[in-house]
Amino acid sequence: MFGLFRKKKQLSEMTVKEVMGALHAKYPILVTKGIYEPPTHRCSRWILVSGPFYRDTDYNCSILVDATQMYDWAVKNTTSVGYSDERTEAAKDFFPEWVKEADSEDETVTLLDESMHDALKDWDIDFITFGWAKVWCPECKNFTGVFEKVQDEFQRTQDKLKCISFLPEWNCELGHVLRKESDEPIRFF
Repeated sequence: MFGLFRKKKQLSEMTVKEVMGALHAKYPILVTKGIYEPPTHRCSRWILVSGPFYRDTDYNCSILVDATQMYDWAVKNTTSVGYSDERTEAAKDFFPEWVKEADSEDETVTLLDESMHDALKDWDIDFITFGWAKVWCPECKNFTGVFEKVQDEFQRTQDKLKCISFLPEWNCELGHVLRKESDEPIRFF
């Protein structure tokens, strides 16, 4: 497929932006058009990345990420990931600038707009594994410490796939279900 539009460079020499640009040029129907309006409010220390607030159906818990830890990751993410939705792509590109100015003294929780949430929602397991996140159990009405084992395991092995966070169901110390993968079938049209 990439051979159809790649003339001068090997695929391994292309950046994600170049691949996405070539895909968008060759198959414009893949692109969801839209203009992204970045948030005008300053980012606080904690960002709500996933949870029931965003209607994330797999989550009973809320995942808060420390924005002051995310800048280097966010910069790297802009060059290694591409989205076919223009708003999500623009939100991903704006994110490093936004978290760079995060107020480390402000302990309130910042909510993401839809595009920024779409750009970050699939990274929550990584944030937990890196030790940047807190997971709120609504049943206990407290943050759970169960994911400290995940961070310790990752520090020892550097293998995210061996960590508890990849289990289809997450539970807090008291057994409350925090996250359960939906059993919805994938449909092909």
